[in-house]
Amino acid sequence: WRNNVTLWDATTPGCDTSAYCHVSLGAALLEDGQTQRGIRELIRGVELRDAIGYLSQLGDAFANFAHDYRQALVAYNAALSKTPPAKRAPHYARISRMYILAGDLHEARLSLKAGMETDAREPTVWVVKTFLAWKEGNLAEARKSLEQAVQFGGNPPDVAAYLYIIWGKAADVARLLSALRGASQ
Repeated sequence: WRNNVTLWDATTPGCDTSAYCHVSLGAALLEDGQTQRGIRELIRGVELRDAIGYLSQLGDAFANFAHDYRQALVAYNAALSKTPPAKRAPHYARISRMYILAGDLHEARLSLKAGMETDAREPTVWVVKTFLAWKEGNLAEARKSLEQAVQFGGNPPDVAAYLYIIWGKAADVARLLSALRGASQ
């Protein structure tokens, strides 16, 4: 096989009732730039097995590849509903991120509050809180939240890469860090 797409394209017909095969093909297609087909495969995987991880992966695909925040919220909320209460903080962070990207800062705050109440040491919640404070123009709060995110995230050596992994928008990461540097001078 030349790549993951050809591998999973050849394999999936033989495991058509396997969610894992469809999700793997979907992920390969997304990475290959085939967004619509990739999302269809992820949906098929979720139809076969609506596991938390598959639902989150579908939400990520809607958010990061299709920029369909409404559908991402549907998938993330479905994952949240299947997650034990003590482990919901990362899901609340994803949900809050979607609300921020959709421009609904009120709902974003509510989701972040729920995430903080679930686990106040969850770094993804602090990263999203950083971006929310920045979007609201509160650079002092954004700086404090970023410090917490870095601390709870194990002090990653490359903060920009760390933020990008969680936030997913390089331009936003660059603007945030530039604003924080500018505010400290």
